[in-house]
Amino acid sequence: MTAQIAIVTGHSSGLGRCIAQMLLERGWVVVGVSRHPIRDELFASHHHALHNITGSVANETTVAAAFEMADTLGGATLVVNCAGQGAFGEIGSYSIADIMTALEGNLVGLIAFSDRAIVHLRERGGSIVNVMSTASKKYRTAESVYTAAKWGAKAYTRTLRDAIKAKKLNIRVYEIYPCGMNTNFWASAIRAGTDGKNFPEPKSIARVVISAVLSNDTAYPQELTFERA
Repeated sequence: MTAQIAIVTGHSSGLGRCIAQMLLERGWVVVGVSRHPIRDELFASHHHALHNITGSVANETTVAAAFEMADTLGGATLVVNCAGQGAFGEIGSYSIADIMTALEGNLVGLIAFSDRAIVHLRERGGSIVNVMSTASKKYRTAESVYTAAKWGAKAYTRTLRDAIKAKKLNIRVYEIYPCGMNTNFWASAIRAGTDGKNFPEPKSIARVVISAVLSNDTAYPQELTFERA
């Protein structure tokens, strides 16, 4: 039986890594997209099934390379947009570079990969999973730019689903809203207000997402929101 193929952005760490690992353990082939090359234990254990594309998700060359790799392997049926980058701070503290970091990592890349996925999945069908944040549902005064990017991602994802339905395409769109997690997201974020050490591990969220997305049920959850206990 031919292995199924997924594209997973942000697969090098955190929730993206957990999702990629769980897919690999289920026999999937993963085209992983990350800013830096990955040559760790996950790659060592699944080097025949894990293909790394390096670059910014907001770069057209990166998008093209990921989908070309998927085509070479037989065509993806799942695209998971999990890449993201934190840029925080009180109002009046943002440089243009900070703003671009938040928009490129959390909004531009998600739109670019989702839009290309429509062309890729149009004939074969499949799923687009857009991982956002509970910041897409709340107003946080110390996260104004990050929140704006995440609300934009939510608006785009919901509009995308409506457009897919209007065209009667066999593509499911999932909205995933995780709470803060214990990942290295915080270490690389601009002006992070926490180290995330007391937050939940991403593995528990990944398990729920994978279970929902890989289900063949005729009814499916369009939206999954996770809050800290």
